[in-house]
Amino acid sequence: MSKKYLSIMVASIILCTQISVVQAAPDYIEDKQKNIEQNKEKMKQLEGQKNEVNNNKNAVKSEIDIVNNELEEKASQIAASETKINQIQSKINEMQNKIDVIQDNINTTENKINEIKKNIEEKEAEKKSKEELLGKRLRSMYKNNPYDEFLLILLNSKNLGDLISRAATISRIVETDMSLINKVKSIQLELDKDKELLSKKVEDLNAQKSQVSMEQNSVQATKLDLLNEKKVLDVKAKELKTIENEKQSKYNSLNNEEKKLQKEISSLDNINDELQKQMDKFINELNEKREKEENANKEKPPIEKPTSPDKNSGFIRPTNGILTSPFGMRMHPVYNEMRMHKGIDLASPKGTPIKASKSGVVDFAGVMSGYGNVVIVNHGNGYQTLYAHCNSLLVSRNQSVNQGQVIATVGNTGVGTGDHLHFEVRINGDAVNPLNYIK
Repeated sequence: MSKKYLSIMVASIILCTQISVVQAAPDYIEDKQKNIEQNKEKMKQLEGQKNEVNNNKNAVKSEIDIVNNELEEKASQIAASETKINQIQSKINEMQNKIDVIQDNINTTENKINEIKKNIEEKEAEKKSKEELLGKRLRSMYKNNPYDEFLLILLNSKNLGDLISRAATISRIVETDMSLINKVKSIQLELDKDKELLSKKVEDLNAQKSQVSMEQNSVQATKLDLLNEKKVLDVKAKELKTIENEKQSKYNSLNNEEKKLQKEISSLDNINDELQKQMDKFINELNEKREKEENANKEKPPIEKPTSPDKNSGFIRPTNGILTSPFGMRMHPVYNEMRMHKGIDLASPKGTPIKASKSGVVDFAGVMSGYGNVVIVNHGNGYQTLYAHCNSLLVSRNQSVNQGQVIATVGNTGVGTGDHLHFEVRINGDAVNPLNYIK
């Protein structure tokens, strides 16, 4: 095989390979973009489900708050009932102490009455004995003629002194017997009087005891009413606590479901980011390959990435919009998490013209995940500019554009929060701060 033929074969193979790559590029990007759009649709559905779950969760939270307010009210009522019950119980105890004191007085008085009764019985027995003895004497004197009896005693006297002595003795005996009888009667009268007074005191004490017992029973009835009222409140509080636990369980379940949906959304978003990176890498590789071929044909030195930003690099502002979000880490306005912002946001009304920041060739004109409608312009030497969230695209892939040429209009396609242009500057595929390059 001749060298000429071999060269032709190699050239043919390289050409076929290049053609295959070029033909495969749109299909590859289309497949990736299709996957991204499918994921976006899933994310949209999941966001809808998440919003519905969040609404349900908020509704349950409101119901929990209502139940908690009712529980607090019942707890306050129960505490008030317990305070009243304790106060009434203190009153009952105080009355019981009064009853106990009265009962002690009754017992003491009844013991005194019993002692007096015993003394009365003893005095009555003594009185009866004296009366019987005196009666015997009187009967004996009556039967035997007392004058004869006394006369006999006196006549038997030995002398006048004995007579006087005997007469005095007889007088003392009679006087003593009468005095004893009178004394017994007097003691009995006093004992009867004391007995009557003590009996009256017992009656008064029993009346006091009955009155206090009636008051105690009335207070006890009030206590029972309060206990029944507290019992009803306790049952209601228990029912509310059960409802609260059920709703809290439902709330926790919805919260877990919401987290699960957010996890799925984040997972799909990460997948889309990875797909976008693959697309960017694929496009960059194609661009690098094309530039290498162009440089090889022109015998230019290898492309080197600029070592420092250069505002004299020839880039102009694509719109005169207001800078609303700079380059760098920021809290994502939609996903509410810290993310790298690879460009700058320039807010303008919908339909505002977007101009090419520098002359170049359109590498991509279509839809990208999150970015919506996008135009990517290759400016050579590793430089690219990206224009995202466009309302309409006015150029197509491989089209040459001049600096200042209108290539799209401002919109809010993709993931965004209002009409604006997301503008990026890339060097060899790496995003850099556009403000360091545009005039």
